[in-house]
Amino acid sequence: MPRSLVKAGQLLLIVALFATCGGHWFVLQTVAWTKMLVSFSKHEDVTQAIGKTFDGQHPCALCKRIDSGKGSEKKQDVQWTVAKLTLFHESSGITLVRTDDFWEHASPDFLVATRGDAPPVPPPRTAAA
Repeated sequence: MPRSLVKAGQLLLIVALFATCGGHWFVLQTVAWTKMLVSFSKHEDVTQAIGKTFDGQHPCALCKRIDSGKGSEKKQDVQWTVAKLTLFHESSGITLVRTDDFWEHASPDFLVATRGDAPPVPPPRTAAA
């Protein structure tokens, strides 16, 4: 896979995660605070402008729209349910076997091969030993 395609996929994943976590509200709020800080610092001292920007008493129009947008998003209540996890097969107490044709399906030429020769004495050793 081309490296540029992998990088594009990673960037898209980061952007999607950022948007899912509400990062767009953070970006908009940062823009609003920056605009307020610039606006207030034109008429007042920088320390007073910073105080007015972050005190919450002087919200701009964008701040009000951000608050209403955050409030209009539906917060879903996450409910966790605990399910029974079955790790082992639980066998039933009943086994049904048809006796009339059971032996007909068994393989008649099923043989177990036996080894006729004994293992070598002494056992073979590897060349690394």
